[in-house]
Amino acid sequence: DMVDDGSSASCGTLKLDLSKCDFTCEDIGENSVKLIAKDSKGNRDEVEFKVIVVDETKPKIKVDKKAFVWMMKKGDTFTMPDFRDRVEASDNCGFELTQCPEPGTKFRKAENIFVEFEAKDPSGNKATDKFRFNLLVFKCRVPNKNGRTEGEAELSDMLVVPWNTSFDKAISEGIVFEE
Repeated sequence: DMVDDGSSASCGTLKLDLSKCDFTCEDIGENSVKLIAKDSKGNRDEVEFKVIVVDETKPKIKVDKKAFVWMMKKGDTFTMPDFRDRVEASDNCGFELTQCPEPGTKFRKAENIFVEFEAKDPSGNKATDKFRFNLLVFKCRVPNKNGRTEGEAELSDMLVVPWNTSFDKAISEGIVFEE
């Protein structure tokens, strides 16, 4: 009905068919389709027209919002991991998922930023989401007899504290965070 512009037959009943009726994501863009008219006597005519398939559906994206906090000692380098496993995304026509900052990005100083994700489908529809990323840089100060600090202590490659140690407790032990 959307295609026919008044087809008629002088010999019996007219039957209308289309060369293609169903379209998928594989058909995005311009498609040639034929309207075929047949009457009961076998007479036939056809006309070709264009169907433009458009994908206007945005991808859906959901990111685990739990903040990521990492501590490293002053002078070290942190390499951004691939966090795409924290993302649930979908789209009717497929999508590409990107992370910013990209996996492999190097950090040498304290950062308090968002890691952002974008799901983009072949038609350019986009959806974004993010979570907080907090990189803490620490150094230990050596307290003297008066309780004042006199410089930095040498640290091993890892600072080990019980899992439930508060930042206040860590700071009282002489750890200073650069942020």
